[in-house]
Amino acid sequence: MKYKIFISAGEVSGDLHASYLLNEILSIDKNIYSYGFGSLKLKKLGFDLLADLSKNSSVGFTEALPNVIPAIFLLRKAQYIFKNKKPDLVILIDNQGFNFKLAEIAKKNNIKVAYYIAPQEWIWGFKNGAKKVITLTDKIYAIFKKEYELYYKLTDKVEYVGHPLLDILKKNNKILIRKELNLNNELVIGLMPGSRKKEIDRLLPIFLETTNKLRNYYKNIDFIIIIPEIWEYYLKKFFKIDNIKIFSGDSSYFMQACDLILASSGTVTLEATLLNIPIISNYKLSYISYKIAKYLIKTDYFSLPNIISNKKIIEEFIQRDVNSRNLFEVSVKILENRDKIDYSEIKNFLLPYGAIKKTANSIYSFLKEIKNQQ
Repeated sequence: MKYKIFISAGEVSGDLHASYLLNEILSIDKNIYSYGFGSLKLKKLGFDLLADLSKNSSVGFTEALPNVIPAIFLLRKAQYIFKNKKPDLVILIDNQGFNFKLAEIAKKNNIKVAYYIAPQEWIWGFKNGAKKVITLTDKIYAIFKKEYELYYKLTDKVEYVGHPLLDILKKNNKILIRKELNLNNELVIGLMPGSRKKEIDRLLPIFLETTNKLRNYYKNIDFIIIIPEIWEYYLKKFFKIDNIKIFSGDSSYFMQACDLILASSGTVTLEATLLNIPIISNYKLSYISYKIAKYLIKTDYFSLPNIISNKKIIEEFIQRDVNSRNLFEVSVKILENRDKIDYSEIKNFLLPYGAIKKTANSIYSFLKEIKNQQ
């Protein structure tokens, strides 16, 4: 009996988490046919990639507008697939705006839906949002404790699995990495402007301006840019990047060469704290998107390490405060005290280990259950 699973993973981080999950599912049953929307990492596992979503992701409300028409075409494509090439299960990963619509189509076609890395309604603070997730899904795999607590009050569909980064991240030797990458100066600063075009366009010029100030202050310093492979050509073509090496691929590996990282807000901030690498988180939206987000978000912080611990663990800047003056001043302060950095408490908010294996086993059991009911 061959199972069919449809996966929808938006943006680069979604594709990463989806690839680890699929790899674990295939280790249980290598005959499973997987297809859907994702990107390069899923494709490398033999996933039948019907559309690459990684270049169409966005953060913010006005930022999402250019992606509306491509999304409509993809949803129509999904509608056809769910009727003519029906999967046993649809697995959604992150990418709330698009995946909500996809879940609605799946439900209309009587297809079961599982959500892994579900919409973070515990951050937004709306029970109605959580209820919508529950209505559209049959299984929810919570990766944060606060997320689990919110859903558990409303449904028994939720399972707490822990955070997959605890299983994904591997610590490496900083000296050996620097030697391999030919980084010979005392200090190494990483620039991670994001995985979306709007993020890169808004943040990278400010990051590059900051590097000029840091070069004038420190004489023995290297800079690297860590970027998803899909954006490497774009950077080289449209930005003036002098004496800075660009790396794409295993971002967490390259991060470990750094004494400090200037980054867009996102999962990377959690990765850095788990690897105990100093990081400054930056969030820059259009004016309208920022005003809407400020009204909706019910937390005092916007960076994941600060949100889950409910205190300021890492430095974060938003909107106008994202400027080279602030970044330079805080960078110097952090670099002068980098040996005192200790983010070890973050891990306690993300335990237990084994999230990927636990989720894969649960999904496979659910697949068997679905088949038995057909």
